[in-house]
Amino acid sequence: MTEPKKKRKKRRRLEWLYWLGSVLWILPEYFLLFFLQWWATRRWVSLVLGVPAIVSAFVFVMIPFFHSRTLPAQRIRQLDLEGRTALQDDDLQAAHVAFRRIAFLDSQSPTSSFGLALTAQRQGDLASARSWMRRIASDSQPGHPPAHFWLAADLMRQQTPLTPDQARVLEHHLLQAARDAAYEAESRVHLTRLYLLRGENDRAISQIERVASQRPALLLDLARLQAQAGRTAESRRAAVQAGEFFQARAQAEPDQPIHRQAWANSLVLQERYEDAVRVLAEGLNASDPEPFQKALSAVYLQWLSATSDPKKPDPVRQLEFLERILQFDASNERALAILGSLAVGEDEPAEQAVQMLNQMLARGAAPGAIHLALGTRAITQGDLDRGVMHLEQAQQRNPRTPEVLNNLAWGLAHRDPPDLERALRLAESAEQMSDHPEIHDTLGTILARLGRTREAVTQLETALRKLPPRASIHRTLGDLYQELGNQVLADEHTKLAEQLESSVANNDRP
Repeated sequence: MTEPKKKRKKRRRLEWLYWLGSVLWILPEYFLLFFLQWWATRRWVSLVLGVPAIVSAFVFVMIPFFHSRTLPAQRIRQLDLEGRTALQDDDLQAAHVAFRRIAFLDSQSPTSSFGLALTAQRQGDLASARSWMRRIASDSQPGHPPAHFWLAADLMRQQTPLTPDQARVLEHHLLQAARDAAYEAESRVHLTRLYLLRGENDRAISQIERVASQRPALLLDLARLQAQAGRTAESRRAAVQAGEFFQARAQAEPDQPIHRQAWANSLVLQERYEDAVRVLAEGLNASDPEPFQKALSAVYLQWLSATSDPKKPDPVRQLEFLERILQFDASNERALAILGSLAVGEDEPAEQAVQMLNQMLARGAAPGAIHLALGTRAITQGDLDRGVMHLEQAQQRNPRTPEVLNNLAWGLAHRDPPDLERALRLAESAEQMSDHPEIHDTLGTILARLGRTREAVTQLETALRKLPPRASIHRTLGDLYQELGNQVLADEHTKLAEQLESSVANNDRP
């Protein structure tokens, strides 16, 4: 009988497996015997002579391997350079192609996204630029520092005030950008400003301290911040260093007034006011002395503020400083305000202050503050016509100053004949700008003269709550309550007015 077909196939398969096993068993022994025979009979001189050829062959085989690993990195750097050069030459198409090729070579490279974002920005497509940047610099995770800096600058370019969330994102981008040495100084300067806006002075100081060594010009800002924080010793040290830096710059670039001004400011922070004046005075011979004149005025004003006792002011000394301040800056509003307050008095310094103000007017310097001071003094002394004349001039120069409008309204309401309607309009305009109690007093007085009794009572009682006791207000309120039929309040206010009028401290004014 013939063998079944399935059994035949199975038998042949077993024969093949047996033969293959025999071969696999014998081959190791064969190669082992071959290697031992080769080892015993090998001429080592031939092997030594063949070493150069073997090494050369190995190097030849490995070159393509290493070349395949280094070529993309070199090519990416080359393409990045080509793309940036194309951007500088305003060849946006070539730049786009270069950065796209980088993406083809390495899809994970931030260089490609950053370059494409810059290209989109140059094309005016800010939405695409932001999208590319956010791929490599998210709002909450560390990313590519240059992209973080770009996104921070983009936020700071916005005209509207930042929301708290936007401010948090800005802080994150600046902190991440500061990790790169190329962006660290600029980023920390912006962080300083951000923290100052938040009122976080200690954090602002810590940021500027970290970059002041790289940018010595920031030492002056650091000294100012430390002084504001009450760190007097640290502020003085930073001011000394800033002074040395700006002194050297001023000597190297004498035509740049900003260096000499910064040098003087560093001396002011050290309370060396005389030295600061000397430094600035040397710049008065420059082709444009105005910056030094303004700076001298500011130094004298700071000197006056730092050395005056607000509880016991010295009018004579104040006048000496004010004369120097106004010599270099005739329109200095703060100095004129101090001078105006001195002029209101009746003593000798007040007369000197008035004389100074008149001299300034005669020399052609006629800012609104001078007219305000002279007009207020004239009204206080009862010269209403002269007072109104000065205040009219002040209003023309400062139509949005509540004090000017209020004092002019008072003068118009009390002179003969009064202009009550115009006085009311001026006082109401002043009230819209300020809630000062003097304005309520003026309004109440005018309304009382116009016969608008209830409105006058409201204004005068508002003034009474905020001002020191004043006989004129109590007297007017007594008359108004008499008209309203409230005899109890009328008698009470009249009594208070008589008590104040009989006392030494009568605080009437305008």
